[in-house]
Formats: sequence, C-alpha cells, structure tokens
Amino acid sequence: MRAALDQDYYLEGICTPPSMGFLEDQLHKAKARGLNMLRCHIKVPDPRYYEVADRLGMLIWTEMPNVGQFTTASARRMRETMERILRRDGNAPCIVIWTLINEDWGARLCEDPAHRAWLAAEYDWLKQRDPSRLVADISPCHGNFHMKSDINDFHYYRSVPERRSEWDALTAEFAAGADWTYTPFGDRQRSGSGPLVVSEFGVWGLANPAQVQINGAEPWWMETGGAWGEGTAYPHGIENRFNTLRLAIVFGDFSRFVQAAQWYQFANLKYQIEVMRSWPQIIGYVITEFTDVHWESNGLLDMNRNPRVFHDQFAQINAYLVIVPRVTHYAGRLGEAFQFGLALAMGGKAVNAAVAGRGADRRDCRLGGGASGGGAGADRLADCSGANRMLLVEFVPETAGVEPARNQIEIAVYDTPTTQSLPKIATTDAAFAAHCAALGCVVVDAESADVTVVLALDATDITLMQAGALSIDLG
Repeated sequence: MRAALDQDYYLEGICTPPSMGFLEDQLHKAKARGLNMLRCHIKVPDPRYYEVADRLGMLIWTEMPNVGQFTTASARRMRETMERILRRDGNAPCIVIWTLINEDWGARLCEDPAHRAWLAAEYDWLKQRDPSRLVADISPCHGNFHMKSDINDFHYYRSVPERRSEWDALTAEFAAGADWTYTPFGDRQRSGSGPLVVSEFGVWGLANPAQVQINGAEPWWMETGGAWGEGTAYPHGIENRFNTLRLAIVFGDFSRFVQAAQWYQFANLKYQIEVMRSWPQIIGYVITEFTDVHWESNGLLDMNRNPRVFHDQFAQINAYLVIVPRVTHYAGRLGEAFQFGLALAMGGKAVNAAVAGRGADRRDCRLGGGASGGGAGADRLADCSGANRMLLVEFVPETAGVEPARNQIEIAVYDTPTTQSLPKIATTDAAFAAHCAALGCVVVDAESADVTVVLALDATDITLMQAGALSIDLG
C-alpha cells in the first residue's frame, strides 16, 4: 500500500474542488507518482472525489471528522455523521478503510477509561454496520494508541540525516510488532493479525510562493503559520528573510533555495521509504502528504497542484518493485572499497543487479562485480577519474530487455590527502587520536610529536610550557 495523506483542500475553494477536471488531473498526478491510495484526512469529501477515484482507479481510506471535545453530544454527532457517510458514499467501491478518530483529537484515551470503552464499542458498531471494509478505531501516534482495529497502524516522524538512527530504530521496533501501538492499560482487544502500516511519515519541503498566489497576491493564509512551531512554518515575507540573512551566498538565489529544500524533502522520503520497504512485515505506508495545505509545506504537490522538482524520480522509489540499497556510509576515499548491500522489495526474491556509476562530469566508470538481492557487494572507486566530487551510482536489475526497477545513490568521493606537510600529533585521548588518524594526520608518541593535544593541562605540560613550549587554548 503506497498511500499519501490527502487533506483535500483547494487554493481558492478551500473545501470545494474547482471542477471535475481539477480532481481528475490531481488523481492522474497521484498515480504518476506511484500512489495507489489516498487517505482522505478528517473530513467528508465532495462526492465527486469518490466518483473520480472509482473511475480512474484509486483506493481511498476515509476518516471521520474529529471533534474539539469528546462529550455525549459529540459522540452522538459522530455516530450520526458516520451513518450519513455510509448512506451517501457507502456504495463507492474505492473506499476500502474507515477510521473513527485521528490521533486522539477530541478524546482523552490515556486519562479516561470511558473514552477507551467508547472507542472499542464504536469499532464494533461500525464493523457490524459495514463488514465489507477494514475499520481502524484510531490512527494513532505517540501518546495515544489502538483499542481494537483491523489495521495496526501508527504515525512517527524523524528527519534524515540528523535523526537517521532514530528512524531506523523506530521502524525496526514497529516491524517487530511493538507493544506501544496498543493501549497499555490492560483493556486492549488485539487480534495480533492486523497488518502493519506506517500511516503518517514525511518531512517538510518548500513550495514556490509565486505558484500559490491568488489573483497575483499572497494568499490570506500565509499570515497564519506564525504561531506554529515557533514560527518555523511562517511563509509571509520569506523572500525578505532570505535576502536579510544573505542566503544567496549559499544558494545563489531564492529559486535555487526552494529547489534545495525540495530535494532535501525527496532525500528524506527516499531513505524512509527504502528503510520501510526493507522490512517485509510492513505492508504499507502513508506519506504526509499528497499536497501542501496552507502553511504545511510537506506535499508531493503544492496547494495549487504544481509538482516538486523531484516528480520525475519519485515513482522509482514509490513503486511495487523497489531496489533497496543498504548503505552505511555515503562517503569514501579514492581507491578505498565501498561496501553496500542490495535488496529487492517485492516479497523477498533475489535479483542480480548490474551496478554502474556516473559522476557529475558525466564520465562513466564501472564498479564491477555487481550484487544480488539481500547480499553485499564491494568494489573500489579507483577507476573513477577526478576525485573530490559526487559519484552517482545506479542500481538496475539484469533482465531480458526490461527495466522493472531503478534506484541510485550519491557517494561523496574524496582524494587521499597529502600528509607530508602535516604536523605529527600526540594525544592521550583515544577518540581524538582516532579522529586525527581518520583525517590523515600521523599520530605518534609525545617524544616524536610536533604538537601535543590535551583536554586539560597536567604537571608535565606546565613544565614544558615553562621551558618555552608554545601553548594554544582552543576553547
């Protein structure tokens, strides 16, 4: 299941889509990016939304709107709303999953046992009312949990590379059937057979402000992001701030800054999808999100359905068949062995992969040997002329004239530094010694050293300084 969260908002109409043609166009764009499902988020969509999904072939996961506060009256209103949804839209073949509540919004599952009992009972009611579809009692995140559900889904977010290890650990725990997806209060009704779905994940990119203007002016909602995330999502005046901070020195100009932010988003999604696909226990995911919504700029499209810069590449990593490179380090020195593993995400079958590299200067070089799915391959970068550059390494299965999948990684290739002019270093700190050696410095004993590095001065150091040794405080 390769889904995206769809908040189903529109630049000018807000909750009303502009036209049938607009809905058709956005669904074609969804399918072109490898999506086979949209999770229509906490709202009742226009009936035309389902009509287009039925006709063009897109699965829909529909959620109930949430309430601000859970009361007897709001519980009754939610039941009535679900009844009306079933009456009006229940015959749409595209709908395959219902969700009653998102992330405990409006309820207090941790604090109130009555809320937990209500949620389990509401699952039973909806399942009896519509046994043909999967029912999720809640789509949870950390701080809330399932009570009784056909799907064992969960939301978690971590950015890469700065929180890569946390993403890896959370995904491994989730794939192993972590207990934290269900209630810890002894009242769970877990069958143990619910499929595992990461039902929200992703990272922020950045839309081009010029492409989401309304009648040539900044949209009204650009003022509304200032209160979220301590202003990190505040789009108003972004170009002024770019110029004030002189970021053109780094990015060249504002348009290249927008492109860099979007490529950062792609790199995150690529890594996160590859990690999830390497665990066969996880059978689906929901990218946050299909389109930007107001100041939330984490969509595969902006709010006006303009594509990101990575739209041509996204389907390669969001497909039924995906090559998963298993890479520990993304940098190496010229002539060193580059270790990597490969897996094929489609059910555990191995694949023979021809591995070819092409650098930024477009000169080809071959990393021979290849690798097979689930195995490891190694080769040297010595045949690639021109060091200190990014090397593009492509992975393509060897098949009879058909290319069922393709993937690629970039490796930073550095020339081996010349150490002849560097001072010989002595230090008693093992970690710093290893760091210096990795940089190409020669680490020797104190008597042979040109420079001694210490974390704190001892009596020997003070005696040397008194005898004329030069000292520098590095803070």
